[in-house]
Amino acid sequence: MPSDTVSHGPNRVAQVPLQRREGAPVLKNHLRLGLDATSIPHFFRGVKAASTILFLLLTFFSTAACDILDPETPGFGKPEVGDLKVLFIGSSYLAVNDLPGIFAGMAEAAGKQVFLARRVQSGYYLDYFAQDRSTTQAIRDQEWDYVILSGGCQTAGYPDTHHLIKNDWGHHDPYPALRELARKVRENHPETVLVYILPWAFEDGMTWIPGQNDDYFAMQEKIRDNALVWSDSLDLVVAPVGMAWKTVMAWNIPEHYLHMNDWNHPSPRGSFLSAATIFATVFRQSAEEVGFEWVLSATDAEAFRRVGSETVLDSLGLWNITP
Repeated sequence: MPSDTVSHGPNRVAQVPLQRREGAPVLKNHLRLGLDATSIPHFFRGVKAASTILFLLLTFFSTAACDILDPETPGFGKPEVGDLKVLFIGSSYLAVNDLPGIFAGMAEAAGKQVFLARRVQSGYYLDYFAQDRSTTQAIRDQEWDYVILSGGCQTAGYPDTHHLIKNDWGHHDPYPALRELARKVRENHPETVLVYILPWAFEDGMTWIPGQNDDYFAMQEKIRDNALVWSDSLDLVVAPVGMAWKTVMAWNIPEHYLHMNDWNHPSPRGSFLSAATIFATVFRQSAEEVGFEWVLSATDAEAFRRVGSETVLDSLGLWNITP
């Protein structure tokens, strides 16, 4: 592991209880959660990211402070009969606001029986997880029904040139990483459904980089086009999160509505919209009538559940989702 990161928690998928969040219910009964293995991030866009770094540091220390239960603890360590077993793998796009937890809350509210685990480490690209032993161990921990993969937007939009556009990003082509993760997942359990979260673009696209002209919408279309190519090649289901964001971004909305003020990471609205899109992808049903608002107003939550659901269900074939 690189020396500029700090990690915590055991290497295997240990189990933790949900933390209580103001305005959000504590989930129980059908929901069992895996360890959110986070680290202090080491890549951000630049000076605009100071508030996000502070937020993620607070998230890191609050996660580190929670009690970690032994995997054999009754009710947490093992899935129960009938559980849908879901593993999230990814970086800070999952960690900020705990996107897997929002998805789980929505599933709980819809009466779904879910066993949820995370391999989330902020500051890394998918190529790290493809070679990471702890991620491999997490994949082998269960015969997962779904493994949900999340990567960065700049690598998804510009897989061959992102390191040339901004050399401090390094070269992190998502396709070989997705191919390797798919191999490991299918080797563990051939029936596992692999889902790639189509990421949202930077709020201002690439225009913040001298010489780059792609705005949010142009960048989002490039991400979409690449995701569909990878889906066809690797037989991945696509959770069209970025396309749901595109719908909302076309509304008359204020700055930093779905994005945080680093122009990159999700605001609570953005994370909720993402969760609704993933819900519709996994369960192949609308989240619109699910009585779950998290920390949002009832009006916002209903609108985002509708947009996320319609983005998925109106184009199942496009996203490689079997009806």
